[in-house]
Amino acid sequence: MKGHKPHSLEYFPISIHSGNYFIHYTCNSPSDGVLDKHDIGKKGNDFGCINSNEVLKILFELYTKKGFSKTSNKEVLTINLEKLLRDLK
Repeated sequence: MKGHKPHSLEYFPISIHSGNYFIHYTCNSPSDGVLDKHDIGKKGNDFGCINSNEVLKILFELYTKKGFSKTSNKEVLTINLEKLLRDLK
């Protein structure tokens, strides 16, 4: 078995569009049921991914509702979004 080869989107910049949502690459997506329950869009196919849930459209409202605050630090934002996804049920 070969070692992990990073996906081309692994270091994908996170974007905020109109302050309404984030576009976030993840390799640890929750189930489709959880994504649907929280109105998280699966956008991976739009970016050429094999799995549609590799790139997610996460509403800013959900991010703040879960207790996270706005930050311009990309690393902090990435960690916060991964925590958010991990904790969703």
